[in-house]
Amino acid sequence: MRLYHVHGACLSSYKAFFSFRTLSSFPSWMNPCGSIVVKLQVSYISANALTLPGVDSGLDSSCTKGNLVDGEVGVAGLVSPWRSLVAQEKFAEPKEVEKVVITPVKKELGLAFKGNQKMVVEALETMNEKEAMGMKAALESKGEAEFEVCTLDNPKVLIKKNMVSISKEIKKEHQRVFTPSVIEPSFGIGRIIYCLYEHSFYMRPSKAGDEQLNVFRFPPLVAPIKCIVFPLVQNQKYEEVAKKISKSLTAAGISNKKDITGTSIGKRYARTDELGVPFAVTVDSTTSVTIRERDTKEQVRVNVDEVAAVVKDVSEGRITWADVLQKYPAHVSASADE
Repeated sequence: MRLYHVHGACLSSYKAFFSFRTLSSFPSWMNPCGSIVVKLQVSYISANALTLPGVDSGLDSSCTKGNLVDGEVGVAGLVSPWRSLVAQEKFAEPKEVEKVVITPVKKELGLAFKGNQKMVVEALETMNEKEAMGMKAALESKGEAEFEVCTLDNPKVLIKKNMVSISKEIKKEHQRVFTPSVIEPSFGIGRIIYCLYEHSFYMRPSKAGDEQLNVFRFPPLVAPIKCIVFPLVQNQKYEEVAKKISKSLTAAGISNKKDITGTSIGKRYARTDELGVPFAVTVDSTTSVTIRERDTKEQVRVNVDEVAAVVKDVSEGRITWADVLQKYPAHVSASADE
C-alpha cells in the first residue's frame, strides 16, 4: 500500500473513486479546489492509467497521460511526486515469517497481453495473500484463472499457469514496515473552528419580518462567552446589580460580558445572538432578573443570588434548559422576540 498526495481533489467525492484497487481514469467532475491536499492510501496506481481533464497549459508534455512516471498522481492538471510515508519497527531478534511470493512471467504475459503487459504485471504483484492463494488453487486445478485488472478497458483477463508463479517461502525479517493509521496529522485548529462555525450558523426572521437575523447556535459548553448581563434601562441601581451578577459569574468560572449601553433591549438580544452567547441576563429589578435562552428565546425569572449557579449548571451540562423551565417561573416579554 502507498500513500499519495493528491492536489486539487474535491473532498466531497474523492472517497468514491479511490475505493477501487486500481484506477482507470480521473472523473470528469474533478476541478482544482485551491490548495487542498488529500492523503489517499491505494494499492497501486498505473502511470498509463491516468486521464487528466482540463490540463492547464502551464504543465509541460511530461505531465500528460501516458508520460507520468510511476509514483506520481495528477489531478486536474496538478502533479505531486509520491512520498513514502511508511514507518519501520526493528525487531530485537530476526523473525522467520511465511511470505507469499508472486513472480509474474513477463515473457508469457507480453506474448498474451502485448502493450497491456505492464498493467497486468502490476496488478498481479499487488494481490493480497487471499487473492494470490485463490489464484494458485485455481491454476493448479484448472490450469487457468480469471483475474480483474481495473486499469484495462476490458478488466477481466484470463491468467494461465505458465504466466505466473505463486509460492510461499520462509524469510527472515529484521524489521516491520507499515503505514501508520494516521491521515493528515497536521490537522490544524483553524479547520476545527471553521467546521464549528459552519454547523452552528443559521438565520431567523426578526419579529417584524423585514430582515434576517444572524445566529450562532454554539452549545453552551463550547461557547466562548456563556452569558451577557445588561440592565433593562440605564439606571444606577440596575447597573450595580448587573455588576454584582457579573462578578458572581466570573467567580463561578463562567465567561461573561456586561452591556450597559443605552441600546434597545431587542437590539442587544440580537447582538448577543449574533455572537453565539447562549444566555442573556436582563436586570429589571434589584431582587430578581430574567434569564433568556438564545435558541428558544424563552425566559425565566430567577433570584439574583441564584443566577450564577443556574447558568453554570446549564453551561456545564448538569441540567438542561427544559429543567430550568420546570423549576423557575416563565417570564413573557415582547422584547425577547425582537
